[in-house]
Amino acid sequence: MDLSQIDTALADHTGVILDASGITFADFMFLRLLLTTHQRTDLRIAAPSETIERLLAVVGADAFLRIYPTVDQAKNT
Repeated sequence: MDLSQIDTALADHTGVILDASGITFADFMFLRLLLTTHQRTDLRIAAPSETIERLLAVVGADAFLRIYPTVDQAKNT
């Protein structure tokens, strides 16, 4: 996913739900994409894998990003 895909999604929707359950690798570029998306719209991270949870905790982003245990909870909140 990149910012152009996010812009396309935001043309029709007011936010983004990222199903992060299958993500097994994340680096600085992924983190930058998350933070940029968070600044631009209502970003909800659903079902983060252990890798994503660890990354967000290490950098302190778990304190302000909206993280949900399931996609359904992200949709219904």
